Amino acid sequence: MIKLLLGGSPCTYWSIAQKNNREIEASGQGWELFKNYLIAKEKFQPDYFLYENNKSASPQIKEQICRELGTNLMYINSSLVSAQNRQRFYCFNWEVEQPVDRNLVLKDILDADDKNNI
Repeated sequence: MIKLLLGGSPCTYWSIAQKNNREIEASGQGWELFKNYLIAKEKFQPDYFLYENNKSASPQIKEQICRELGTNLMYINSSLVSAQNRQRFYCFNWEVEQPVDRNLVLKDILDADDKNNI
């Protein structure tokens, strides 16, 4: 059996969209939420893990996440594989290549009924 841990913590506290009280250090409520991922990783000892969050998290937070997980970051824009333009960072313990751009747009992911209402 292969054990996987896939997840991320809410980016609310680390995002540049947070105008007041944005957390830029590895402390605070956002960091406490990330630590729950660490608890799950320690408890379940997965063979493979992936952690994801918003690219706009501060360099200090991203550096500490790398230290805690023992990995480097990889930046991937969700627009490469979906109809959503979102810059994200990922940490994982296996080899991953940058995805090929699938050139998806909104109409590619809508049901036929939804396409008629655009």
